[in-house]
Amino acid sequence: MSENYPFLAQARRRLEAETKAVERNARKLLRGPQNHADTNVPNEYARHIMLRDAQVVCINGPPGIERQTVVLELVVALGFYPVSVFTLVSDEIADGTSPYVAMLQTPVLGMKLPDRMYVEVLSKYLEKRIAQGERRFLVIDFPGNESQAAIFEEDASLIGAFVYLEGKRPEQTSEEAWEDSVAASRPVFEKLSGAGRAFKINVDQDPRELRANIADVVETLKSMSFVAKVLLAEDVFRPAPPPG
Repeated sequence: MSENYPFLAQARRRLEAETKAVERNARKLLRGPQNHADTNVPNEYARHIMLRDAQVVCINGPPGIERQTVVLELVVALGFYPVSVFTLVSDEIADGTSPYVAMLQTPVLGMKLPDRMYVEVLSKYLEKRIAQGERRFLVIDFPGNESQAAIFEEDASLIGAFVYLEGKRPEQTSEEAWEDSVAASRPVFEKLSGAGRAFKINVDQDPRELRANIADVVETLKSMSFVAKVLLAEDVFRPAPPPG
């Protein structure tokens, strides 16, 4: 079958090569550092091995937009473990021990927090769940902007797909907050859409149309061609190398 679909054969070869690389890294991890230069090797490889196989689908939208229906449908249909970044960051701030919180004069939700904090809190939680046997995650309210997406793909795992929710602005959400969120998410959607890994769902549709829209997204995410596309995906957030 793969002979009839060259991209599937290419994806298979890449997967086999990456699997062999991980096996080599695992053996190196088990041996431990061989010299002073290798002191940090075990931690780096252990983290790489834990996060590299995670399947991550992200879902986000402007503040106040209805998320519950789409999230529940995706969780049930895909079998992914739901992770709320808002809840993780809220807990991190409430704990009060984060070095990032110490940087803030008043650790109040809604303040501008460092993008790296969101990624590190999320990555730490994913590592914990992976160690407990989870491999597939639906990450809610992430990424909030291109910087978060770039840091996550560089330091943690590939964003396999990005589902962006759109609809009418709720009255309780200010126009400024709404526009800021839309502007921050636009480059994330555009870059992942250009790579064929982004989807839009309008939550204001008729319920029947909304379910059909969600079903279409689920069918695409489960398709072999999409799985192959993710296996072959490159980091779309990494700056292109200078010419010459």
